[in-house]
This record gives sequence, structure tokens and C-alpha cells, in this order.
Amino acid sequence: MRPPKELLPGLYTLSSGGIVNLFWIIDGDTVTLIDTGFKGSADSILAGIAACGRKPQDVRDILVTHCHRDHAGSLVPLKTRTVAITSMHPVDAEMVRRGESMRPVRPSPTLLGYPMFLSIKFAPAETFRLEPIAVDRQINDGDELPLAGGIRAVHVPGHCAGQLAFLWNRHGGVLFAAASAAKS
Repeated sequence: MRPPKELLPGLYTLSSGGIVNLFWIIDGDTVTLIDTGFKGSADSILAGIAACGRKPQDVRDILVTHCHRDHAGSLVPLKTRTVAITSMHPVDAEMVRRGESMRPVRPSPTLLGYPMFLSIKFAPAETFRLEPIAVDRQINDGDELPLAGGIRAVHVPGHCAGQLAFLWNRHGGVLFAAASAAKS
């Protein structure tokens, strides 16, 4: 992983596996992490947070956008090494409790849809397993979280049935939509 990049005052991003971004917000002496990257990302994430002058015990909340392995893959080691409360939508939280990261898929009607479907369908089942963990807080559409000055959960099913985006109230509003953040 590359070093963290400060996007706005108190908002940092880090790439996990080169294809997924994760974020953290530093608010006073607390850190709120959004997504955990692939399995094996915990050391790099904590090193990035340390590069910002914070310790693992400063991570108080982990918000997970959805259950796929590139967003929830390091949830267990990060939960174990921090004091964080974990939060997800109930639909995806149930899958994470069972150690699952994928639902049955169908090919999409696009040029790459069928080849991508086949690559998932015939991948070893272990590819999509997560280390099971109980999620501390289940959050739904419209829930207001008293974190980092206020974060609202927005249910955005489609890519994943329990997918959430998070709208941070600071800086005019910043939307965290799984792999990216956009200023509103």
C-alpha cells in the first residue's frame, strides 16, 4: 500500500490492493475507519494511521460499506487490535457473522458480464470466505451516527444487498460510496 493521503483536513485515504480505497477521519483524539480492505491489510492500515500520529486504540469505530472481501477482509484483525465498534447494514452483517462475502451471482448483460460471472462461479469457494465476526452495531438507511461531527447512513443496494454509503456532515458534505469519496 502507498502512504496515506490527506484529502481534506482530518480525512485520509489509503489504497487496499490497488483497486479499493478506504478512508479514516481523525476527529480530536478518535479515528473512524471506513472499510478495512482485503485480508492482510490491517498492518498497512494501522501503519497509515500511525503515520498520522494516531495509535490503534484511537480507532473507535469501523464502518463497513458492504460485506465483499475487498471492503470487509481485514475486519477481524482490525477489531482485535483496536477498541473499535464495528457497524454494518443488518443484511451484510449477517453474512459477515457466517464468514461469507458473496451471494449467488448472475451474468450481467454486458460485454464483460459473462466472463466475469464465470470467473466468480468457478473460483474456489475459499476465495470468498471471510473470518467470521459478530458486528457490534447494525445500521439502516437514515441512521445518524454521532461520529466525527455526524455521519448519516444511506442504504444503496445494488452492488450488494446491504451496501451503505456514508454522508459525513463536514466540509459541505462528503459521501463515502464504497470505493470512493465525492464532495457534495
